[in-house]
Amino acid sequence: MIIGIAGGIGSGKTLATDYLHKYYHFDVLDNDVTAREIVAPGTPVLKQIVAHFGNEIVLSNGQLNRPELRQRIFNAPDEKAWLESVTHPAIRQETLKRIQKTSTNEILLLVSPLLFESEQHKLCDTTLAIVASNTLQVSRTKERDGSDKTTIQNIMSNQMNNEQRIELADQVLYNDATIEDFYQQLDKIAQSWIKKLK
Repeated sequence: MIIGIAGGIGSGKTLATDYLHKYYHFDVLDNDVTAREIVAPGTPVLKQIVAHFGNEIVLSNGQLNRPELRQRIFNAPDEKAWLESVTHPAIRQETLKRIQKTSTNEILLLVSPLLFESEQHKLCDTTLAIVASNTLQVSRTKERDGSDKTTIQNIMSNQMNNEQRIELADQVLYNDATIEDFYQQLDKIAQSWIKKLK
């Protein structure tokens, strides 16, 4: 069973998947990790990005200059659309490859902030949206990686909002209370998936 996990930045996707992997031994395929790997130095996708945006888009160590790229596509819908036309198919292709390769388990979690936007939910048997208030998303992200509020809000504005995710997902997990409450909800949801497999 492939379970799609969607949620905006700072909603608690990693918190959920770390817990499910540790206590239920579910396999995890994280699209954020895949997205970083497809633009690693020397990859065809990075070469396309450099050809399009120029050499300033890479750092001296050959890594993608993410802040520079964010700057280039910010307020530039055409550039953003071009970038997505290159990265989304590559992520999807890599995801499909990994689904076939990595699932040694009965349950595989496919984690993506853009699960519905990139239509990866179509690869899943069921979906879970993890939602938290915008204020909490901002404060958690600031705490986690030191990003400033404007950068976080820009990222959030490029993602689907919580109402849309709730409408599209099969199940919803609210991450606005205590961590104990979050894990209790998660246990119930995990048990419902295990039941479906029987």
